[in-house]
This record gives sequence, C-alpha cells and structure tokens, in this order.
Amino acid sequence: MARAARNILRRAYVGINQPAGGAVSSAITVTGTVVPNGTTVETAWGTHPVNQPTTGWGAATAVAGTGGGGWTRTTTRPASPGTYYLHVRPVAAPRSSAASAAVIVT
Repeated sequence: MARAARNILRRAYVGINQPAGGAVSSAITVTGTVVPNGTTVETAWGTHPVNQPTTGWGAATAVAGTGGGGWTRTTTRPASPGTYYLHVRPVAAPRSSAASAAVIVT
C-alpha cells in the first residue's frame, strides 16, 4: 500500500516585518506576509528566537495584497523590559512559523 504524499500546497509560509522596540506594555501594530493569501495566522511574544511561546497567541487579520497576502495585528509589547521575539504561525500549520529579530523592550 502506497502512502499519499503530503500536498505542499496545504502548507502555509509566513513572513514578519521587523517590529520596533519600545516601552513596556505600549501598543504596536505588526505586519507580515503569508502564502497562500487568506491563511489565518496568529502571533505571540516570546523570549527565545526559535522555540515558540506556549501562551499568549492572538489572531491576526488577513490583508489582501498584490502577488500574495499579508496579515496585521495590533498588540502590546511585553510588560517587562528585556529582549523579545515576535513569533507568527499559520493556525492550520503551526510548525511553519517565523520569528522576528530581537526586539528590545524598555
């Protein structure tokens, strides 16, 4: 019996535009890209550049764009000063995640 190959088109690919550092608990709008267009994504702040946080995930809003799609979310920076990473992942394929470069929260 042959196993069916996983369809690559079922995966989603996400990107994140580098968020700015800033004051603790201050509002920030973060954006990025997603393929395929319209894929539902969520974001969360974490302290590790690779390991995803286990809590704090919130839904982003899909934005249609030329040649693909995007996403946007208004969130707040973490409540404690430090170095953080904004993680983004497709809801349907959470292992296809991305993280920002270091964001300094003061």
